[in-house]
Amino acid sequence: MIEQENEIIPIIENALSVLNFEEGVREAKYKSPQSYVFHTVSVGTLSMDICKSIYDVEPSAFASLEKAYNKNFKELCFYVGFLHDWNKLEGKEDRAKEIAKALKFDENQALHFLSLFAEGTLPDNVHLPIWISVKLADMLMISDIRSVNDVVKYKESPSYVDAIKALNSYGLDLKYVSSTFRLFTLLASNEIINLSNGVPLISYTDGFVYLSKKDSPPVSLLSIYNVLEKLMEGKEEGTDAVKDKIEKCLNSKREFFEKLNDPNSRKSTLYNEGKAKQVNAFLPSKLCSYFEDQVGLLSPELKVKVAEEIIERHKDDIPYGVLMYFIEKFSSSDKDYIKKGLGIKEKFPHYMEEIDDPIVMLDKVKNIIRGKYSSSKTTDLTLLSFVKKSFSGYVQDDLPEVKEKPYDYCVVCGTSIYDKEPVRFKQFAELLSGKTEIFIPRETALDEIDRIRDDLHICKICNYEASQLKNTIQPPYFIVSFYPGIPVSLLKILDYDASKIANVTKNVTSNSSYLEVFRSCGGNFNELTNKKSIVDYLSSKVIIKASDVAPKSRIITRLDKTTFNKILPYAPLISISYLSAPVKISSTILDIPEESRSIDFSSEFNYTWTKLENKEENNYKTLLLLLSYYEKIGVCKDDNCINEMASEMDLFASVDPSLSVVAFGEEDNRFFSYISPRSYFLNFTLGKVSKMGETLKNSLYSIAANLKEMNKQAKSKYDVIGFLRDGIDMFFKTSSTNLAKDDRIGIAVNASLSSLENQLSEKVFTDDKKKIMYYKLNDVFSILYDIENQSDRSLAISISNAITNWLYILYKTIGDKNESK
Repeated sequence: MIEQENEIIPIIENALSVLNFEEGVREAKYKSPQSYVFHTVSVGTLSMDICKSIYDVEPSAFASLEKAYNKNFKELCFYVGFLHDWNKLEGKEDRAKEIAKALKFDENQALHFLSLFAEGTLPDNVHLPIWISVKLADMLMISDIRSVNDVVKYKESPSYVDAIKALNSYGLDLKYVSSTFRLFTLLASNEIINLSNGVPLISYTDGFVYLSKKDSPPVSLLSIYNVLEKLMEGKEEGTDAVKDKIEKCLNSKREFFEKLNDPNSRKSTLYNEGKAKQVNAFLPSKLCSYFEDQVGLLSPELKVKVAEEIIERHKDDIPYGVLMYFIEKFSSSDKDYIKKGLGIKEKFPHYMEEIDDPIVMLDKVKNIIRGKYSSSKTTDLTLLSFVKKSFSGYVQDDLPEVKEKPYDYCVVCGTSIYDKEPVRFKQFAELLSGKTEIFIPRETALDEIDRIRDDLHICKICNYEASQLKNTIQPPYFIVSFYPGIPVSLLKILDYDASKIANVTKNVTSNSSYLEVFRSCGGNFNELTNKKSIVDYLSSKVIIKASDVAPKSRIITRLDKTTFNKILPYAPLISISYLSAPVKISSTILDIPEESRSIDFSSEFNYTWTKLENKEENNYKTLLLLLSYYEKIGVCKDDNCINEMASEMDLFASVDPSLSVVAFGEEDNRFFSYISPRSYFLNFTLGKVSKMGETLKNSLYSIAANLKEMNKQAKSKYDVIGFLRDGIDMFFKTSSTNLAKDDRIGIAVNASLSSLENQLSEKVFTDDKKKIMYYKLNDVFSILYDIENQSDRSLAISISNAITNWLYILYKTIGDKNESK
């Protein structure tokens, strides 16, 4: 597989290098958030994979094509798929010709012959394998596909039935496996797709499509069961965490256990003034979970090993403590299991008084535990039932029927539980560092609360997922989803590495190649197994832990607004690194980004500036706004500042999205020195997002440039912006009047000009300068008038303060070395 993955990387890199960033992020579809770069690279990748399968069947099919186009068949198939939608480029045919030439194609052949294969009929038999590949590749990326089941419908549609028949003539066919999404299946997804007797082509939200020989056998459910069983039972290194927790329990009351070794102090330790102590006095429930709850995910052999190691380690120093643990804390469902095996009939702590040689009793405990787990069933009915219900499509159900009735149902996911000794819900809460809260209105308050709590059980799958959420895949996450799906070959090589972030906004403003921006954002091609991201090949999804991007972030099982605001700046970088895909920030791994025409940056907290509606170039403008937040957030020293900035950006954006660029929240002594080097990109964004922003950018920059020329030695901030502040004060004084728009604007402009005349000499403030300033100030106050009409006076005043600050920043940076940076 590594050879296959390596060979596609240079081809994709070459494709990304011929597209500039702005055209790459453009919307390619009206019904799904496919960027141009994602759609074209995906169709190219699928086309290449299909061609390779045809080549494996009939290598001679490509001989004449390779000669005619002077390209390796893999490159040829990829680039024909890549070029098929050239008419969606902003520069249309002229730009497409440049790209075709860069890829070393004859321009007319590429644009007016090869690119027609996706939607046209077969031109001749020579081009049959490429025509099949490109046409079916484009079919698999149709926006209307919502499920792997839809592929069956499109295979039979008139538009594609001829291509399917032609594919069948090579003895090949498209098949699919549908699956239910869970973290459990996510972690095994790579192994599961490799169980197909063919080439996995594309991952959708509910399964995958693969290409195989027509007569190849279906995917065996037994093989899926075996993969998941092996995953769930874990590895030997997983026993360390279990042993550590039991050790912590035993050591918490070590002084009591040591006293039990002395016959003279045993009774006084077990009783308090003649009254028997409770088990909790020796084995506190907050620290001491039941043994079977903790080892529930381990294989029978490892369960025995953990018990024996704990006993051997402590049988000489605190034997009574270890014995007490296994007698009282072995199983929540059969609390007397060990006691019955030892022939103990008395209650705690009476039986402890009678034990003179606990080591002999511990040897018996080991035998009891060995006997229990050596007779364990080889088939996990809970897992077997899950597999049978979760996978469908071209599969063979070679699993036995589940004839037994469920013992219980999982309180978390509702899965049928067939284990006679299921794990308690309390263990699930503890794994996630939470507490067990019980609200059951039908129960009498506090009536047998322990029994009610212990009657709530979770399935092994939820237990396994909780252990992974605690130790391996801690929330919150960046969840990247692809619509309608993503080629498996592409999913395998895309990765993200935050340590490689560099010069992002510089490359964006210069409209560098998509490849250059991709790399500067942390995008990476990694065909190896040591990926930083977590990939789900069964649901077209990538999970990136916030802790891998922002190391100081902590585990949060319920996302809060402060955490969201702190990690949001990385969302656009991650999106760009995954070919401009939607990103959701969440603490729930089941979440997926909302589907819309343009890319979406969502969470349970949403801002108007993280998603633009009903505007042209939504992808590009949304990314610019999020990158402006990425640039600005460093000015904040604490969470309050970050939250205030994000809220003010949202408030300003409710009037016009461009205004969020000049929203900064609170300001301190380092504000201007920090923002100045970043002003070029922020001003660039201001002018790109909306017409209002474009006018504001051009007007303020012109005013700042002329001020710099007329008043280079301004001693204070007021010397720079005082004249505009005077005009704004006059503007808002006329808010309550019945003056017409032009009259109010004229009064404000005249107030600003009068202030400048008093400040500057006639030699500096010439008639030509006055004329320039008049028109630009007129634009600024016209915008303020519109802002006041669209919102209210207080918000308009806040925005006017931000505008004057922005003018000061522009003045400070014009002619400065940072301006060109």
